Amino acid sequence: MKSYNCFFELKKKILGKGYFGAVFLEVKFWNDTFSNLEINFSNSEYKEFVSSGINYFHECLKRNNIKDSLVVNVKGVKCMPVDTTGIVIMFTTIMALSSGLGKEIDGLNLNTQNGLFEIPSNPSLSLVLPS
Repeated sequence: MKSYNCFFELKKKILGKGYFGAVFLEVKFWNDTFSNLEINFSNSEYKEFVSSGINYFHECLKRNNIKDSLVVNVKGVKCMPVDTTGIVIMFTTIMALSSGLGKEIDGLNLNTQNGLFEIPSNPSLSLVLPS
């Protein structure tokens, strides 16, 4: 079983609108034919959106025939009243997992020209060695 601390912070201003969110996760994973998922929250705002981001990432693994089971402990979510929305937290969660586990999701992006989130419906993964 491997264990990683995953963190991602989104802090951008696009077309005069702020986007802010930070997610702290502890992830344990192992190769398993069942591809189970367990999510634990200590205390977090935006639980539904964090869960959606984790489920999306886990679904990406399964769609790409990566048979990893995950236990994700949500350690914290940072937000700001005006600049944080549910979709910001969902995107930030996906990015924390993607960058922290070295599994980049092709096409996942925040478009800096129009401020729209690009979340692929049938994503492929690129394996990236963590730096």
